Amino acid sequence: MARIVPVGGHTPIIFSTLPPAVPFIKEGKLRALAVTGRARFQTAPEVPTMAEAGHPDIEGDTWVGALAPAGTDGHIVAFLNREIVSILAVPAMKERLMELGYEPVGNTPDEFAARIKTEIATWARIIRSAGIRAQ
Repeated sequence: MARIVPVGGHTPIIFSTLPPAVPFIKEGKLRALAVTGRARFQTAPEVPTMAEAGHPDIEGDTWVGALAPAGTDGHIVAFLNREIVSILAVPAMKERLMELGYEPVGNTPDEFAARIKTEIATWARIIRSAGIRAQ
């Protein structure tokens, strides 16, 4: 029988975003059961999605993005976006981010704004349906 060795010394289970878990998965210290994204991650293609694992109603992912204050000049936003997208396209940068569990996207400011609006609506609905209140 396999012995469970807690990574932090206190619990044998974790629910985490992929980036901090990837090193432990690669070292064999964690066995990934599923990812909550719509598709498998390139970083850990052997890990099924929650839908593939029999839980199609559980979906969600994490993202990281660059934001600027409201009202920032469009030329500045376009410049920053161009630079960030070009950095994400550098093979060494892309490879390193993927090693860490990230999947670089580098979309447009409008696409990112739409993503944020979708996330707000999704989580607001979940919070309301669960009856969660601020404390």
